Amino acid sequence: MIINSRNKFFVTLGFVMTFMGASAHGLYQQLTPIEEGIPTYFPPTEQLSIVGEDVPEIGSNQTFDLMQSLRDEVRELRGVVDEMSFQLRELKQQQLDDYLDLDRRIGAAERKTYASDEDDDQNELLTADETGIGDMNVEPTADLDPQLQAQIREDYESASQKLLRDRDINGATLSLLAHIDRYPESNYVPNARYWLGEIYLLQEEVELARQQFTIILEQYQDHPKAKDSSFKLGKIYFELGQLDLSKSLLRNASKEKGPIAEKALKFLDDNLSDK
Repeated sequence: MIINSRNKFFVTLGFVMTFMGASAHGLYQQLTPIEEGIPTYFPPTEQLSIVGEDVPEIGSNQTFDLMQSLRDEVRELRGVVDEMSFQLRELKQQQLDDYLDLDRRIGAAERKTYASDEDDDQNELLTADETGIGDMNVEPTADLDPQLQAQIREDYESASQKLLRDRDINGATLSLLAHIDRYPESNYVPNARYWLGEIYLLQEEVELARQQFTIILEQYQDHPKAKDSSFKLGKIYFELGQLDLSKSLLRNASKEKGPIAEKALKFLDDNLSDK
């Protein structure tokens, strides 16, 4: 039995060695010799690219054409924007013109009943004679030195003549304001304020005119220009829509006889008789 076991061992060992030899021979025949060179899994040198440069290369001519095309498109877009901006400005201007035209029409319709009187008032400044505009018959102030009285009279006469003789509206405005500031005690101050109010009305500075006429009524109630100022204020407040105040001022101006009283009564009858 010992001999049989030994024989089996050698037989098995020989079989294993034969199998291993045959396997080694087949494996050798299947291996391919290793050649030096660039591995197949690396791309060729000319195909290597840097990250971010995967866009196909454009030639110089193509680049120039592309830039020129973009410039043309930008130029066209700017032209469209300019045209639209111009049309928008035209539209806004047309709307403003339409609004102003409508406002003028409404104002004319509201004032048609006393348009002639309004024209007379605006022409009063430019047609006043020396007596009307100058009011030089003002009594001198007893407390003032005669020489100072003469200076005051000369200063006011110079200011009024800029309006009467020279028709210099702006110059007269500055001179009348300067007279009030320089000689606050002057007896010509109410006259200066009244004609300033008339100038402001002529220039359509309604609020400035209202202030001047109001000062006359508040500070110089007994002055001859107080009735005139009351009439002017009555018309101003009528246009401002303050009808009760307008009626009160016009009634005050119509109490005494004279041209101003007649104008005030006519204005009341034409515009406020049913108010």
